[in-house]
Amino acid sequence: MEVQREQLDSRTILRVSGELDFSNVDDLQEQIETQHTRTVEVDLSGLAFMDSSGMGMLLNVARKLASRGQVLSVTNIPVEIRESMALVGFFHILGDLFPESRAE
Repeated sequence: MEVQREQLDSRTILRVSGELDFSNVDDLQEQIETQHTRTVEVDLSGLAFMDSSGMGMLLNVARKLASRGQVLSVTNIPVEIRESMALVGFFHILGDLFPESRAE
């Protein structure tokens, strides 16, 4: 997994590529949690695979950001990964945390 970071005014974009699984999920979690902008966008357009540990981490970190007054936005999700996320109710849970959040 590789992560490229782009800092904008009130948003940080983390562009994730490769595979997100139990072997590297902690690395991405740390990168998300150390951002201090109002919105942290995780762009998954370059992701080839994500297992359930990646999905669980994104939901857990979304809760943590919400408690700090921040928003997690998960964007540009590849179709195959989006389908898996939908099956486990990811978008429903994320929507409950951040009604204004985008999940594209």
